[in-house]
Amino acid sequence: MPSSEHSGSWKGVGVLSKTPVRHIPKSWPQEILQSSRAMAVTTLIDDVWLTGGVVYGEPDSQHYPSRLQHNEALLQPVVSSVGFLSAGPRFVAGDWNVSMDELPVFGTLASLGLKDLQDVAYERWGIQPRPTCKARTRKDFCFLSPELQQLLVQVDVIDDAWPDHAIIQGHFHRLRTCVSRDVWRMPTEFPWPQTWQVDSALWRTSPLEPAARYKELWNAIEKSAVRVLPFPVAKHAMGRAQTVTTTQAKTGKFAPIRVGRRGDFQPHFHGSSFRHAQWVRQVHRLQA
Repeated sequence: MPSSEHSGSWKGVGVLSKTPVRHIPKSWPQEILQSSRAMAVTTLIDDVWLTGGVVYGEPDSQHYPSRLQHNEALLQPVVSSVGFLSAGPRFVAGDWNVSMDELPVFGTLASLGLKDLQDVAYERWGIQPRPTCKARTRKDFCFLSPELQQLLVQVDVIDDAWPDHAIIQGHFHRLRTCVSRDVWRMPTEFPWPQTWQVDSALWRTSPLEPAARYKELWNAIEKSAVRVLPFPVAKHAMGRAQTVTTTQAKTGKFAPIRVGRRGDFQPHFHGSSFRHAQWVRQVHRLQA
């Protein structure tokens, strides 16, 4: 039989790991969930949550006349879950059965700062990307987030492990050595009243130097607005003009929400939010 008649008859993706792996919640179309060609998971390594997605694209075969459209449809929700709704070190990998930049999703990956292992190796060490599929084409990828790119120390392409596809192997420093990010604290949205009074002469009459005067002005604006409101204002909504320096923070330190069991409350928001994760856990405790 010609290979085109049975290529792609097997499907399914998985993740092998030395640490426990679990699915992350997602709101993917039902046909994507039932395709067995895409998954998104997370695992805890060195007290850092590593989140990743794996996709097995439809092959170039007479049985898949719309493979490009379908592969784009498979990749976009995975990239959205991992790239937009997750934080910390992340990756998107798999045999996508498409060439580099053949689909719009490659532009989405680039906009998120994700780069393929072989591209990072070329940029850093001048190692030319090699074919990964039958020694002719490059259709297997492992895109890394900037956090993982910083930890990468070596890239290998192993050709003799499988007959049709090469193994793309990355070697990294330990996740515990992830570089901290400089975070500038910003207050959350303030529930400003429609009208409230602020001393219009406060700026002009203050004897303080400009930086301290600006802090005093915003402190007065917030406090006068709070006095008018009929409810208390959360502390994290206050503090405009009070931040003068950044603080260091490491991403990937809090656990993503678990997939709810059947009958449990199912949140519709699946983004990376420590407060939201606390709320969902508390709801599940109350249900139990």
